[in-house]
Amino acid sequence: MAHENQIGRFLYHDEEKYYSPNCSHVVPIPPSIADQDMDILPFKTGVRWQDFHDPVRWTRAYGWTSFIPTEPIFKFYPFDRLRFVPPAVVDTETGLYSLPRETIAGWDRLAFKLRDTAELLCARYSVPAVLPYTPRGWGYFKEYRSVAKTRALAHASRDWFIVWAGLIAFILRFIPHYRNTHPNQFSIEPASSLLPHWKSLLRSCGWSEDWIAGMEYIADVKIARAGLVHDNIDGPHELDPTLPTLIWFFECGVPVWYRWNDELRKSEKYASPSYQTILPPGGSLDEFGEGRLVPVPELRRCSGSDSTRQPSSDGWFGSAGVAARRAFMICQLEEIEHAALSRQNRETPMEGQVRLQRERNPPAVSAPVFIWTVDLKYPRRLVREAVFKRERYCTLEKFTSNQKRYFAALNVWHCCEDLHPGDGTTDFDDADWDEHPGDVDLEINATSSAYRTASPLPTPQQDFAATDYPSLQFTSQTERNPGPIDGTILRLVSRYYGFVPPLPFPSPEEISPLTLSERESVVFARVLGYSYSEPEMQNFLTTTLASVLFPFYRSFTQRKFTPNPLVNEQFDLHPYSRMPLATNPLTKKISIRDRKPATNAVNREEHSRFYIFDIPGPFQLAVMDTATALAICRWEIDDVVDLARKLLEDGVAFHTLKRVPSLPREISDSSIPYTLPERPPNYVFTKTDYESYAHMVQNLLRHPRMRAALLRGGIVWRLAWSSISDADVLDGPTGSYDLALRTSGEDGGLIDDDLSHLELELLVGTYKCWTGQGEGFALKSWWPNVHGFESSGENYGRWTKFREQNYKQRLLEISQGEAQPRGIAEWRNKLKGRTELRNWKSILEQESEAFIQNHCL
Repeated sequence: MAHENQIGRFLYHDEEKYYSPNCSHVVPIPPSIADQDMDILPFKTGVRWQDFHDPVRWTRAYGWTSFIPTEPIFKFYPFDRLRFVPPAVVDTETGLYSLPRETIAGWDRLAFKLRDTAELLCARYSVPAVLPYTPRGWGYFKEYRSVAKTRALAHASRDWFIVWAGLIAFILRFIPHYRNTHPNQFSIEPASSLLPHWKSLLRSCGWSEDWIAGMEYIADVKIARAGLVHDNIDGPHELDPTLPTLIWFFECGVPVWYRWNDELRKSEKYASPSYQTILPPGGSLDEFGEGRLVPVPELRRCSGSDSTRQPSSDGWFGSAGVAARRAFMICQLEEIEHAALSRQNRETPMEGQVRLQRERNPPAVSAPVFIWTVDLKYPRRLVREAVFKRERYCTLEKFTSNQKRYFAALNVWHCCEDLHPGDGTTDFDDADWDEHPGDVDLEINATSSAYRTASPLPTPQQDFAATDYPSLQFTSQTERNPGPIDGTILRLVSRYYGFVPPLPFPSPEEISPLTLSERESVVFARVLGYSYSEPEMQNFLTTTLASVLFPFYRSFTQRKFTPNPLVNEQFDLHPYSRMPLATNPLTKKISIRDRKPATNAVNREEHSRFYIFDIPGPFQLAVMDTATALAICRWEIDDVVDLARKLLEDGVAFHTLKRVPSLPREISDSSIPYTLPERPPNYVFTKTDYESYAHMVQNLLRHPRMRAALLRGGIVWRLAWSSISDADVLDGPTGSYDLALRTSGEDGGLIDDDLSHLELELLVGTYKCWTGQGEGFALKSWWPNVHGFESSGENYGRWTKFREQNYKQRLLEISQGEAQPRGIAEWRNKLKGRTELRNWKSILEQESEAFIQNHCL
């Protein structure tokens, strides 16, 4: 029976009381082990990862199984390569099914590296652990007669890597304990003074910094683990002083249970502060009252009998399981189709032409790709996983035409093997189970097979050459349709700077050509968001529009803004303008709310207010500055989703606020559990470091909350553009309270997703680089610090062609090994920008704020 209190839980089992200070779940209590030297083998034939979700008893050989995660860890490096199991392929010569060869090779590398790492550390630091068999014991590298068995054993193999993640976590947590407490046989000094740090040992053996960081993260990540039951509050330490205490397991985040009696509270030994953390509050169990009692479940451990020879996941991939998931997927596709039709109905003529081009030749690299895989908690359902950009083409090749759908209106692929599991049977053949799952087989599969190739993709060679330009406006005009860029520039200055062209527009004969020095030309082009070195910009400076626009530009870029008749006529915030913005009905739909960031959210001190548009829709659109708010009014679009899409395409920062009936007093931290990677003194970065950073970013951006990266605009928007679908942004907030705005006079409020300081640092590739002088370190990053970029003279408030050129030049330098991460001061010098742009932005913001106060509120 169990008794729950606010902190832990009491269990009653075999007339004994057990208490856990850090777990409130009702779990089965494993039987006691009379002889602690007699280790019970937990890895019997047929035992799966799912069988290690309950707490275990301590043994010297297998006590580490208490660290096994009870939830998937496939979002974290290096286990992220296991995030989905690809469709089975068939050997056309033998008719047998297997995983693709590249998948087998990747899983092999990971399995062997985990084994080598564990063996090295266990031997060097005397870790009390007997290693399990490797994931190859489940036979993922073999060929089978049915698709069902291939899929079942592939998933069982994949899940077994989680067992090894628990082993690595225990080893790395145990090593500091061993170095600090275990005496060396040749010295009376603590072992820490004689043994190297485990990181130094791995470095000396040639392991990469990314592998070391990945191992450390698996040990430190806050994740649910199996747990440990012990009859004594001191834990294994009671039997052997060199072993850790129960408090050690508690501090490592492992759920612990120990046998309770009231004498523990009375003993002076347990009155110390360290024991107070694991003792129940109060004087005795009686002080908790009767409470609600529930039965303690039986132990679920697999016995390894013949009935358990097949993995439980065989039913997942039989006819019934596949049919249930196929029905689920069809429903999902119908919802996506509805969203695509809704988007198509709101298309502009140009957007419609682009969609038709994509329908004729679907992109296989630039379009986001999502894979629907089996939900481990609910096997008859599917969960969606985003594919790394660099893996999109190869991923699409693995799915047949019946297993993938492309939605041109949304520019996104959706793939699911259960839509059409293959030409082979989906039922298990008893004769196919000729081997025991879990039999250890470390031989490399040397079978040479002619693998089936999935349906070819349309014109793949064009996709490999394609880049991930966020929008057509950032590509070179000559790369699209040769011609002038007058129209693009006119739209930008009208939309974002309030420029109103004269009417009638002067002919070339009526206005003098623009005569500028080279420096003036460079600065003018930069402020407009272009590079003067581009031929299209040089041609623009010879046009009539450039001659008309330049005086308007000069009026705003001087040190002191002085209105003049020209500005009064061509600036739409002035009442005498030909097209005054004051007549725009959207200006009457702006309201102001003070922001209340969550405890973990980023504090943008310069943006203490939100300008919110009262437009019906799935969310409320909000921006953080007055100039952008008025730019939205100039679009004259009354659909909030379409407005958000326009801002998204231009890389403008905004928020999609969702109303909630109430806001909690304390907002929990919903940030991603990552830490900044570290590098030793005098470390020289390589292209491999950048590739590892890019891999980590892709993992980070998988989280639904990371839609906030596109909402952020600027450099963060650019880094996340090719990894997050705009549909994820336009669907509205995920429900986290990262950003909270309390509504005055009401109990409710507005919320949206936002990024923490740590998440922003991770997205721009920040490292903690040790200086070698004590605990000193410097922060260096591949891309500019977010706050530094947003306050710099290079922040246009939107993404520009000039910023895109600099971004790609930086990528080129990194790919050629010519670039290193920069410190904060280096980035500050690189982002000084032009004084003219800073002046224009400052004056425009002042004028916009005055306009909103006078006409909108």
